[in-house]
Formats: sequence, structure tokens, C-alpha cells
Amino acid sequence: MLFSLLTPPSSLFRLIFLLSAVATHNSVKPWFTPFLLQAEINQLRFRVKALQETNEILRNRNVDLMAKAIGSNGLPASSPTDENGASSDG
Repeated sequence: MLFSLLTPPSSLFRLIFLLSAVATHNSVKPWFTPFLLQAEINQLRFRVKALQETNEILRNRNVDLMAKAIGSNGLPASSPTDENGASSDG
């Protein structure tokens, strides 16, 4: 009953129809393939979106870490400096 409350009637009807067809024929018919492919496409779209969001978060974190690694004078924190904070390279 909860399932019927969460899904539109057309989706529920389609699910019942597909399950009964598979149960009676014991094989996947060619007309069933588009439904399976659409479900797979939807899952892949969801996963791609999640990966894109994760990539964006990691990229932003990397930028933040790189910014923290660079000192206030614009040099990496590990660069040697003289007593005035300038580069000792020359």
C-alpha cells in the first residue's frame, strides 16, 4: 500500500504489467528492453551527477589547500626568505 502512495498510478500499473509479463514468459522480451535501458540510464545519470558534484568539491578543496600553502607574500611556505620576508634567491 505504501508503494502505491509513493508512485503515480501509471507507474504502478506499468510495474505490475511488466512483472506479470516476465513471470508468465520467463524471458525478457524485446519490448521489455527499453524499460530496462531507461532505468539503467536514469541510474547512470544520477551517478554522473554525484561524481560531478564530488569532483567540484574536491577541486575547491584543492584550491583552498593550495592557497593556504602559499604564504601571504605569494611564495610557497617552504621557500627560503631573508629577514625582511623577501626571497633569498637574488
